[in-house]
Amino acid sequence: MYETMILTIEVESFDDGRRTAEHLENQKFDSYSEFIERLDSELDSYAKYRNDYNVQLWSLTDFMDACNDQEINLVNVWISYIHLKKA
Repeated sequence: MYETMILTIEVESFDDGRRTAEHLENQKFDSYSEFIERLDSELDSYAKYRNDYNVQLWSLTDFMDACNDQEINLVNVWISYIHLKKA
């Protein structure tokens, strides 16, 4: 079974973050490591700048809570979604 996860990519950190978000959209990954490998491949030379703050993966519930509680600023991020296999 797969879980829908929200991906946020900070605009300021990646020149081509929108393209990356669009390429990953609606893709299925069998593991987190498979997702990270594909993400780094999409980010190409910018992968070395990826960290837990400029690229985030959220469960749908956590993302909705963060938005409703105004804990996340959506002004400066590209948003996408993926499907990650539950462990």
